Amino acid sequence: DSDLNDLSVYANGTITMADGVITHGNMQALTTITLAASGQVGGNIEAGSTATLSDNVIVNGYIEASTTATLGADVNVMGKVQTGTTATFGANVYVDGNIEAGSTVTLEQNAEGMGNVVAGTTVTIAAGSHIHQNVDAGTTATIAANVIIDGGPATSDSSKAPPPAPVVTSKENQITTVQAELKALVTDQELDWDDFGDNDESLVAGVYNSVNYLTIAAGKT
Repeated sequence: DSDLNDLSVYANGTITMADGVITHGNMQALTTITLAASGQVGGNIEAGSTATLSDNVIVNGYIEASTTATLGADVNVMGKVQTGTTATFGANVYVDGNIEAGSTVTLEQNAEGMGNVVAGTTVTIAAGSHIHQNVDAGTTATIAANVIIDGGPATSDSSKAPPPAPVVTSKENQITTVQAELKALVTDQELDWDDFGDNDESLVAGVYNSVNYLTIAAGKT
């Protein structure tokens, strides 16, 4: 739902990113998304089942998981985190939006959330954490000492319900259609790299092959 500066990643199954990988756009998978240490995502994360982020990952958009989201220590999320069941956060996590889970939310020590925390059943927040708005738990809110909640005391047995579980739909038909269109552009014509660009060149739309680099001579188009 945002402009992309570079690449988005889509999988009709799972996405697993190794250490140090950076993706500048959105990331979507029909099942699980797993990001290893130091991974960075410039857009949103949408997982059809679970999203698991190791320590120190940065997400410049939101995280949506149809079932669970598990974030390691020192993870920064610049949008909301929404799950169908549980949301579990390591120490020193920062979330710039709301945290919404169909069942439980667990925040380890020194977590900071700029939005509301809403869980269908339980909310557990460890010491030293800071929630800048409200905390609503469908059954039980367990708040440790030295937790700051700017919206007032946490609410147990809250009538405020989290939103429905996020749904990720398959984009396979769209992708295969584009692949077919690209395949239809192939001309099977091989360009003669040896004298290509000595004169002005005019090519119809298509995909061409060359066995070596192509160059354009000075003053030619």
